[in-house]
Amino acid sequence: MRSVCTSLCRGRGGVVCLFVVVCFFVTQVLFVFEIMVSEHEVGKQAKRESALIQSGDLYAVVHEEREDGGEEIVIEDEDGFVAISRQSKEDIHGKEYKQNRVEKKKKSTENNVFIRLETETDKRAFVQKTLNGKGSSVVCNGHEDINYRRCRLKRVCAEQIPSSNKHIYTRYLFFHGEQTIASNLPTSRSEPALASLTSAFNHNVYYFNYEDVFAKTLDFSGKNITVIKTPSLLFHRFKPDNIMHVIHDDLLPIYASLTETIEGNDWKDALVVISDPFSTELKSQELFQYVSNHNPLFLKKHFHDHPNELICFDTLHVGVSKRSVWYDYGFFQPQGPLPETVESGRDVRLFADVVRRSIATQQHNEVKRQPSSISRVVVGIHDEMSPIVILSRAKNRFILNEVELRRALKRDFRGPVVVVQMETHPFEEQVRVLSKAKGVVGMHGSILIMAMFLPRGAFVIELFPFAVPPENYTPYKTMANLKGVGLVYYSWVNTISARTITHDDWDPQLGGITHLTPAEQQKIRDTPSVPHHKCCVNPVWLYRIYQDTIVDIYEIVALARKAVGKRTSFVNESPMVAYPLAPSEVEALFCVRRAVNVEGTPTKVVHVGWDVGYNWGSVAVSHVEVWVDSQQFKRVFKTSDIYVTIQDEDVLQLDEKDIRFWVRPMSSIKAIKHTLINEEEEEEEE
Repeated sequence: MRSVCTSLCRGRGGVVCLFVVVCFFVTQVLFVFEIMVSEHEVGKQAKRESALIQSGDLYAVVHEEREDGGEEIVIEDEDGFVAISRQSKEDIHGKEYKQNRVEKKKKSTENNVFIRLETETDKRAFVQKTLNGKGSSVVCNGHEDINYRRCRLKRVCAEQIPSSNKHIYTRYLFFHGEQTIASNLPTSRSEPALASLTSAFNHNVYYFNYEDVFAKTLDFSGKNITVIKTPSLLFHRFKPDNIMHVIHDDLLPIYASLTETIEGNDWKDALVVISDPFSTELKSQELFQYVSNHNPLFLKKHFHDHPNELICFDTLHVGVSKRSVWYDYGFFQPQGPLPETVESGRDVRLFADVVRRSIATQQHNEVKRQPSSISRVVVGIHDEMSPIVILSRAKNRFILNEVELRRALKRDFRGPVVVVQMETHPFEEQVRVLSKAKGVVGMHGSILIMAMFLPRGAFVIELFPFAVPPENYTPYKTMANLKGVGLVYYSWVNTISARTITHDDWDPQLGGITHLTPAEQQKIRDTPSVPHHKCCVNPVWLYRIYQDTIVDIYEIVALARKAVGKRTSFVNESPMVAYPLAPSEVEALFCVRRAVNVEGTPTKVVHVGWDVGYNWGSVAVSHVEVWVDSQQFKRVFKTSDIYVTIQDEDVLQLDEKDIRFWVRPMSSIKAIKHTLINEEEEEEEE
């Protein structure tokens, strides 16, 4: 080889040739080194798996290469439990795939939504005809409470406010012009503001207001102008790094707001405009695809990339519907259910259906997509084989005997038990599994919000660490008990201090107490139960909620059995909202005086009768009130019949010209007699 290289490298091209040969040898060395490293990593993994197999914890480890280029490691133990470790295509090949996908969708969104005015002529025409000529408009629903006020603005613009610090602030410009309309505004737009941009009640950092301006007095020369023709909703995320808050405080309210504002199936064509300062790189922002066909417009990022731009909205909705939320986190009083949750359960089910359909569509459109193992457990199974899901935590608040709990549930129910973690299982995967599950068991925490994707009749067993009273922390109990959600809920709390592990030396936000004085630390340890408190940094609450727990397996299995026994009564629960229903007026009303025989004595009476109202067949009428109105007095008589016989002496003495009768049907039951569930049952019987 050396002689060949020497002969090749003589003459005029010798230096170049020598360089090529050196590169070849270096490449071969690197290739061999890469193989050695790869074999070393595989060997380490094999040793780990071998140790697990020898210990009896595992009996099968299968590496599967997925169609999208990722790798899936399926691990099964001797009891048939399934755990999954994933490496996605992004993990293996870097972030290029994900970035290309996001950029492709972003480019498509921009083409469909954003209209950038390229020339100075176009900009001047827009300012003159639209902003100065037509001007802005605002129409609100007239509600004086900012929490419930909703407004639609036309032809308003947003721009970045110059700031000396690193924060990016936005101001909204309302242009007064020839066609400006301002209707149903509150008495004062500064007490406290025009609208709230979040579903959380009375949070003043989430308020919205605009500035009154005249286009002809402003200089827009040098400004880039982008016009958004798509109807838009301005929104402020609440806590986007927590799945409970993302769903309860962001996605559900956006869904409710858009479906109220835009009729039919076009509500997903609206653009969600995010005005908050939170990160724009959080994984949770991918979930906005379920409430909009467009990527969200993050004003913070947009103005960072385009600081000299004016964004003008053809239609901008402000104010967020709160009909879908059910829980108050306790900023002004201890946390608990909201008093008005009439529509929340229906919205929970409708939104869950929207997500399921979207995921099913995505899965259908993925060509030759290999289903993950956890999906294979639940796809096509019968009810008796529905899995029980343990919602596990990866970082803290552990169930220390989780493996034993899984085995006990599998043994008792003779069916699969699946462990799901927020950190390791994609959102779509969790939805698919939970949609077929018999029930879930999990420690109190944000992942329990995923129980909303369970089928009706499934159970939720929420576990609480030592000294944490379940009755004081009920977001998931409240959700399960909402009308139409149809879940069976039970809670379990550890009552034995010896079965808990605290973490005194952790960060204070995670329950650590070593930063406190010894006396304060001991007081926290001696507190028998976390007292009622406001959100969010009570040290006793944090100390106790971040404990690890050895749960009582027998008690939890017994609760699961009890919950399954109650399943039937929840399966057919109607999701229909119990709006107040008004019976129709009575028909063919008549009134006569007559003499009747009462115990052998002739007696004069007034007989008032009627026919039933038009909708009485579907609206439950509890009783009918007959009002006798005269100048001297008023009387009210109640009956459940279609007539009333009045023997009141005062009424009988009245002249016919001085008396009036009012008949009013009353409905104390705010429900519909014949629900959709009943109709479906009748069809099945036929």
